[in-house]
Amino acid sequence: MNWHDIVGNELAKRALEVALVGAHSVLLVGPAGSGKARLIATVRSAALQYFDGNIDMPHMGTQPLCACGHTLEVKRIAPRCTCTLADKDAHTRRLREVADAVDIVVVTRRPTYDELCNGEPNGERIEAVLKRVSCARQHPEPSWTLPEAGHALLRQAYNTFALTPYKLARIRGVAASCARLAGEPLGVPHIAEAIMFTMLRQEELSWGI
Repeated sequence: MNWHDIVGNELAKRALEVALVGAHSVLLVGPAGSGKARLIATVRSAALQYFDGNIDMPHMGTQPLCACGHTLEVKRIAPRCTCTLADKDAHTRRLREVADAVDIVVVTRRPTYDELCNGEPNGERIEAVLKRVSCARQHPEPSWTLPEAGHALLRQAYNTFALTPYKLARIRGVAASCARLAGEPLGVPHIAEAIMFTMLRQEELSWGI
């Protein structure tokens, strides 16, 4: 199984690529069949082989959407799910605790039937991803001399989400890896991407009940 054989979840693929650059810990949250475990297994085995084991591998983990593992989509109740509302609330709290302890968290989704039947591989193999990672790791850490727009975005996230200084530092670290991948000075797009990757937002775990 290669990278391009896994249909969908491009955001999770991007997150894992960023994680390899800076050895950031990753949590993929999603239902069974969304490919989260397969993505991690592909990255782990391919990266170790590509770099001959000379790479600081980030910690990568997965979690289901609910305690029983039968919830298939956010905002929908699964017929096979045996969790009570209290179970879901408790599981969500645990997910948030875990998410606060890692650098990057992404909610994955199951591909639709049409995507599986008609979806074409994205054409990119894991070797191409790892080549980008290798190039990015050779770039020095970017300077944190930011334009005011960058500071404004970080300030807004810090205040809106009541971030701890520890979580803010994680965002800064992921943003630096995004900039190194792009081969660019640190800027607003990299900070925005890092905020997206480091925050597990409430709407992503809303059960609609």
